[in-house]
Amino acid sequence: MKELEWPFDCALLLRKQKEFRKQLHASRDSGEYQQVKIALLGGSTTATIKDILDLFLLNNGISAHFYESGYNRFYEEGVFSCPALDAFMPDITVICTSTHNIQAWPELADSEADAARKLDEEYRRFETIWESLASRFACCVIQANMEIPAQRVLGSMDAWDFRGRVHFAGNLNQLFYRYAASHSNFYIHDVHTLSAEFGLDKWHDMRQWNLYKCACAMEAVPVYAYQLASIITAVRGKGRKAIVLDADNTLWGGVIGDSGPEGIALGQESAKGQAFMEWQQYLKRLKDRGLLLLLVSKNEKKSVLAGLSHPNSVLKADDFAAMEVNWENKVSNIQLLAQRINISPDQMIFIDDNPAERALVRESIAGLAVLDAASPDAFMRALQEGHYLEPAGLSGEDTERTRMYLENARRSESQKQFGDYEAFLQSLRMKASIAPFEKFDYARICQLANKTNQFNLTGRRFSPAEIEQLALNPDWICLSGKLTDRFGDNGIVSLLFAECQGETARIYNFLMSCRVFGRGMEYAMMDSFVERCKTKGISRIEGEYIPTAKNMPVKDLYKKMGFSPKHGENGGQTFWGLEVDGYMPQKNYIEVR
Repeated sequence: MKELEWPFDCALLLRKQKEFRKQLHASRDSGEYQQVKIALLGGSTTATIKDILDLFLLNNGISAHFYESGYNRFYEEGVFSCPALDAFMPDITVICTSTHNIQAWPELADSEADAARKLDEEYRRFETIWESLASRFACCVIQANMEIPAQRVLGSMDAWDFRGRVHFAGNLNQLFYRYAASHSNFYIHDVHTLSAEFGLDKWHDMRQWNLYKCACAMEAVPVYAYQLASIITAVRGKGRKAIVLDADNTLWGGVIGDSGPEGIALGQESAKGQAFMEWQQYLKRLKDRGLLLLLVSKNEKKSVLAGLSHPNSVLKADDFAAMEVNWENKVSNIQLLAQRINISPDQMIFIDDNPAERALVRESIAGLAVLDAASPDAFMRALQEGHYLEPAGLSGEDTERTRMYLENARRSESQKQFGDYEAFLQSLRMKASIAPFEKFDYARICQLANKTNQFNLTGRRFSPAEIEQLALNPDWICLSGKLTDRFGDNGIVSLLFAECQGETARIYNFLMSCRVFGRGMEYAMMDSFVERCKTKGISRIEGEYIPTAKNMPVKDLYKKMGFSPKHGENGGQTFWGLEVDGYMPQKNYIEVR
């Protein structure tokens, strides 16, 4: 919905939220929404935050069920048994606190030791909440950090003197960050930066606090909820994966077809050229973080390649996972790129300086984010303030993602040389490593589990804490599969989760990355799983298929693998069983290590 895209009208959202909610529910089938249970533990009133957060999540394809704590009961309900919260069993708990909830600020008469003791006590209070929530619910925890306090009685000294409130809140934030760095199921809602961007004078509305116990101005609630929704969307594996870029006046200044590479603005020789170079540096960092860069341009390809070979160009041709450079319309070229790298438009962002091109693409491709910006600094500002690229974490494979897509393109080119597909598979010289989850891989496992949609038998998602718990549980078999071939390393591409009860193993979910469709990796995974079942005395395997909006391609997977229908369908959901002794390994071209 356009009204919920950045930059949005805060007053309009607050005024018409009920109308927008009805439109969102009517725009798609309920089965297309990902379901999630979110607990809001507030140090202030959270009702409006919940309502606006619900809108943004619905717009991102997530249907949330909410629990709200009593006012300022975040500590009591977070630490002690609370029947209502215990029964709710949240997937995600958000702690909505602010500097209003700091209990003991340093006093001007305090010693440095007094201030340090108060800081430690304040931090321990929050850490107790986090540890309790993790042990009770194994849920993700999102903690709001502290904004710059409204009261700064020491002037500039407040930032560095141990008695200053700015200093105290900043040190408390640093302790929050240290905890976040060492806990994979814990995230920071960066209200500190958000409030500064919004404007501290506007953010701190003491009248709203005194009357309604709102931690920020009412007009700031939508930006608070929007950033929070971006974090939750990333945690649930529905973030943006790719940036589609125009070339002329988007990657460099000027039209390269007219001026040639020597005439474009790029580099430190001019203010304009430096702005484009800094923009490319920013894009390069995003690419290194794991975002895919795609290029679509109405141009001669040799001209664009010449621009990317410019001595001041930070981005080179091999920094792009794919490109379409021709004189066709950009709508069809973007759709072609999406098909080629097998991602949906709602995982992409389009950046082009031309407002006419932006309008056409926005109207033609549903779900694609289109930035309304026309200069390098505006591009960066829109990406950051729009929170399009909020990561849930970084894994080792993120930094290799572009390389993997380029290697996949070479595989596709190689396939064209073979008339027989089996001969092509044989030529790949594939090797798989299939083993129980390892702690080093938890971040990548969580990403794959939450981002995979097509080859996903049940659509079930996993929090980082759940993955760690299942990996260590002796009653579960959790396998990850890595695949390499003569073109390179695909990394972890498949996961299988199964619970063992007596002589029966029930597959909770089985999924695989689209990068390796059609290679036989699913059969290699099942072969390994069956062998592991035998070593645990398992005689029967059961599985189910739960239909989602995107997993129709694997509807008959169990049938293809020799499973028999267990009993009738239930709303499209099917149930399957297999006697371990009757399983026949599939013909495969993968050497399993």
